[in-house]
Amino acid sequence: MTYVVHQNQSLEPLNLNLDDDDDDDDDHDDNDDNDDDDDDDDDDDDDDEEIMEELKAQLENCHQQLLESNRHKEQLEQQLRSALEREQDVRTGYISPLEPPLGLEADVTPQMKKSELVSSQAQSLTRKYQETKELLKLQELKKRSMQAQLGLTLSHLPIKDAYFSDTPPPEPVLKNVSLLLHDSTEAIQEFEDMVTEKTLTTKELSSLLKSHSCNRDIPDRLQLQKILESWKCQQEITNETIRKSLAKAGESIRDYEARLLTMEEAVGKVQRQSFEGIKSPFAPCTKIENHSETSEMTIGMLSQKVELLTCENGALKQRCQEIINQLTEADREIDRLKAELICQQGGKQHHLVMEELKMLKAELAESQANDIDREYYERELNEKSLRLHEALVTLEELGTTLKETEKKLQLKEATLKGLGFSADIEGEDLEPEKDQLHELLEASQTELHEAKAQLESSEQKYTELEVRNKELTRLSNESESVLKERLAQAEEELQRLRDKLETQSRLEETEYVQTVEVEVADKEQQVVEEFERKSKAFRQVLDIVTQVEVNVERMLLDLRSTLFDAPQDEPLMVSRADRMLAVEGEFWSQLSRVQPEADSTSVEFLSLFKEIIAQELANLKKRRLRRQAKSDEVLEDFAAVYSWFDNDAHSLILQELRNTLLENSTERVSVLKLKDAKSSSLVQDSVAIEGQQKQESNYLRDAFKEACLAYVMIRLTVERDLKQYKEELGDPECANCLALKELASNLQWQVDQLQSQMSEAELKIQIEGKAIDSVDKTIELQDMLAKHKKELRELKETYEQENQKLQQDLAKVNEALHLRSEENIKEIDSLTNCMENLQTKHETEQKHLAENFEREMEELWSLVSQAT
Repeated sequence: MTYVVHQNQSLEPLNLNLDDDDDDDDDHDDNDDNDDDDDDDDDDDDDDEEIMEELKAQLENCHQQLLESNRHKEQLEQQLRSALEREQDVRTGYISPLEPPLGLEADVTPQMKKSELVSSQAQSLTRKYQETKELLKLQELKKRSMQAQLGLTLSHLPIKDAYFSDTPPPEPVLKNVSLLLHDSTEAIQEFEDMVTEKTLTTKELSSLLKSHSCNRDIPDRLQLQKILESWKCQQEITNETIRKSLAKAGESIRDYEARLLTMEEAVGKVQRQSFEGIKSPFAPCTKIENHSETSEMTIGMLSQKVELLTCENGALKQRCQEIINQLTEADREIDRLKAELICQQGGKQHHLVMEELKMLKAELAESQANDIDREYYERELNEKSLRLHEALVTLEELGTTLKETEKKLQLKEATLKGLGFSADIEGEDLEPEKDQLHELLEASQTELHEAKAQLESSEQKYTELEVRNKELTRLSNESESVLKERLAQAEEELQRLRDKLETQSRLEETEYVQTVEVEVADKEQQVVEEFERKSKAFRQVLDIVTQVEVNVERMLLDLRSTLFDAPQDEPLMVSRADRMLAVEGEFWSQLSRVQPEADSTSVEFLSLFKEIIAQELANLKKRRLRRQAKSDEVLEDFAAVYSWFDNDAHSLILQELRNTLLENSTERVSVLKLKDAKSSSLVQDSVAIEGQQKQESNYLRDAFKEACLAYVMIRLTVERDLKQYKEELGDPECANCLALKELASNLQWQVDQLQSQMSEAELKIQIEGKAIDSVDKTIELQDMLAKHKKELRELKETYEQENQKLQQDLAKVNEALHLRSEENIKEIDSLTNCMENLQTKHETEQKHLAENFEREMEELWSLVSQAT
C-alpha cells in the first residue's frame, strides 16, 4: 500500500509497520484498504460540513434572538413614550387658565381633585417605570444566558464518534507499508520521528494524515469566535445606552414629581389663606373682597407659571423624543448596513455605506446645532415676554389701586360737602394723616430729584464728550490747513523759480542758466535733506514708542506723583482741564520710562530726548498751576475717571499710535522717491548749514509733538468708543434717558395730584356736637397698600427662585443632551471602524480560502494522477 503526501520540496521513501486486520497480502486486500481509507476521508468531510451547518444554524438563531430583543426594546420605548405623553396631558390639564374663578370655595375642591389625580398618575408612572426596569433586567439575563450557550457550543465542538460495528473485531496483523512523501526535509524528519520504531494502526495513521485538515479548520472557528465577540460588544453597548436612557427618564420623572409637590404646596397655601379669610367672622367685607381679589390674582399667576412650565416640559419631551427617534433610526440603519456588508462580498457598496454614514453624521450634527440655537432663542424670547407681562401686570395693579383711592377720596369729599359740616374741631385728628401724606410727597419728590440728577449727570457727560470731539476736530482741521498752506507756498515758490528759469532760458545766457540750475538743485537738495531729517525723526520716535511697556498702574502712579503731587493713599479730585492735561501727561510719562540703547551714534539723540521730555513735563506742570480749580467747576475722582482704562485699552491705543506714525513715515519716504513735478514743488526756502544742530532738535521736537497729538486723539476716540459700547450693553446710569424723563414727568404729575387732594381734604364733620372720625378708611387703604406690596414682594421672590430652578434644570438637560450626542458620535465612529475591520478581515479570509481551495485541488489532481 503506497501513500503520496504532496507538498513542496523533496520525495523520500518511508517504510512503516502497520498493524492490520487481514492475513493475506493479495491485491484484493490492498484495494479493500484503499477503499476503507477513502471512506474515512469522506466521513471526515461530512462531519466537518455538519459542524459548519450547526454553527451557522446557531448563528442564525442568535441573530433572530437579537432581533426579538431589539423589537422588545422598541416596545418598551413606546410604552415609556406613551406614559410620558399621558403625563404631559395630565400636566396641561392641571390648572385650566381659561375658566375664570367663581369663588374661593369653588376653586379649592377641583384643584384638590386635580392634585390627587396628578399624584395618582405620577405613582402609576413610577410603577410602570419599575416594571420596565424589571423587564429590561430579565431581557438582559436572557441575552447573557444565550451568549453563554453560544460560547459553549463554539468552545466545545462536537467530537466525532468512532465507528463501532456489531461484529467482533478481527485479530490485528503486522505488515510493512512503504510511503512516498513529498514535503520539506524538516516536515519529513518530524514525521519520521513520530512514526519510526512504532507499530501504528490504520486509525492512528489516518488521524496523523488528517492533522493538516484539522489545522485548516481552525481559521473558520477563529472567524466565528471573532464575529461572536463583536456581536457581544455591540449588545453590551446597546444595553448600556438603554440603561442610561432609563436612568435619565427616571431622573426626569423624579424632577417632575418634585415640581408637582411644590405646585401643590403653593396651591395649598393659597387655599389655606382663602379659608382663613372666609372663616374669620369679624373681618369686614372690604377685606374679604380684597383678599379674594388677591387670591384670584395669585391663582392666575400660578396658573400662568404652570402653563409656562408645562410648555417647557412639552418642548423638552418633544426634543428628547426626537433624539430617541434619531438614535433608533441610526441603529436600524447601522444594522441594515452591517447586514448588507456581511452578505455582499464586493467593495463598492462598502464605500457607499461609508459615504452614507458620513452624510448621516453631518445631518445629525446640523440638526443638533439648529435645535440648540432654536431652543436658546425660544428661551430668551419666553423670558423677555414673561418679564414684559409681569411689568404690565404690576402697572395695571398700581393703576387700579390709584383709581380706587381716587374714587374713595372723591366719595369722601362728596359726603363731607353733602353733609355741610364745618372743619374747625377735627383738625387735630387729621394731623397724622397730613403728616403721612407730607412724608409720601417728600419721598416722591426725593425720587424725582434723584431721577433729575441722573438725567443731568448723563446730559453733562454727553455735552463734555461733544466738546472734546469738537476740540479734536478743530485741532485736526487746523493742522490740515497749516500743512496745506505750507504745501501751497512751496508750490508757488517752485513755480516762481521755474518761471524765472524759463525767462532766463529765453535770453540764451548759458552761464546764468547754469547758475540758476545749480541754485535750484541746491535748494531741492536742501528740501530732500529736510524731508530726510523729518523722516529720521519720525523713525526715532516710532522706535521709542515701540519700546513703551504696557503698565497702567505704574503710569497712573507717575501721573499722581509728577503732575498732581498727590500721595498714593489719599483720594485725588480733578477738574476737566486737569483731565486734558493728564491725557498729555500720560504720553510723556510713558516716554520718560523708556531707556533707549546708547551707542556711539545716538549720544546726542539721547541727550535731546531727555531734554525734550523734561521740558514738556515742566510745561504741563506750569499749565496746571496757571489753571487753578475754580469754585464752580465740577470735580471728579481720579480713580473713577480712569476706571475704564486697563492694560487691554492701553495696548490698543499704543498699537493705533504705532500704525499712524508708521503711515506718516512711509508717506514721507514715498514723497522723497518721487521724481516728477510734485517732488520739485516741495522746494522751500534755503536753510543755513550752520544751524543744522538746532534744526535737527526742532525736527525731533516737532515729531514728538505730532506723536503726542496723535496719542491724545487716539486715546479720546478709544475712550468714547468704549463708553458708547458699555452704554449700549445696558449701563444703568444713562441707558434709558427717555424712560427716565417719562418716569420723572409721571412722578411730578402724581405729586401735583396728591397736593391738590391734600388741599381739598382738610374738612371736619360734626353731628350733634360729636366729631365723626373719618380716618379709618384711609388707614384701611394704607393697610391694603402695604399688604399688596408685601404680596408683590413675596411673588417676586418665588418667581426668582423658580426661574433659577428652571435655569438649572435647563442647563442640566443641555449638558445631558450634549453628552448623549457625543456618545452617539463615538458609537458611530466605533461602528464604522468595526465595519472597516470586518471588511478587511473578510477580504483576507476570502483570499486565504481561495488559496486553500487551489492547493487542495492540486493535491486531488496529484492523487488522481498517481492512482491512475
